[in-house]
Amino acid sequence: MWENKLPASICLLENAVSAASACSGAERRTVSVKAMIHKNNLLILMENAYEGEVVITNGLPQASHEGHGYGTRSIAAIADAHGGQAVFSASQGVFALKIMLPLGS
Repeated sequence: MWENKLPASICLLENAVSAASACSGAERRTVSVKAMIHKNNLLILMENAYEGEVVITNGLPQASHEGHGYGTRSIAAIADAHGGQAVFSASQGVFALKIMLPLGS
């Protein structure tokens, strides 16, 4: 169902590791990925620490460098195409991505 969508997922994980690695203080350098099935939906939560500013416009984080930002748009489009959703948020130094994908019957 999502077999050919792995590169966007890897890009997001790479971005999370990069942002967390840039944090001052080893205790802040964290990335968390959790997944579970609830009521026939796949739920994925990815969180990472960051320093600086994250701007979210129209539900998507804005790329900080030219040529970046395709992974977040791809994840949102994939979730939408499969009847799910992707929600991005950033608050108090924690960036979060929540994905819900229906598993079907």
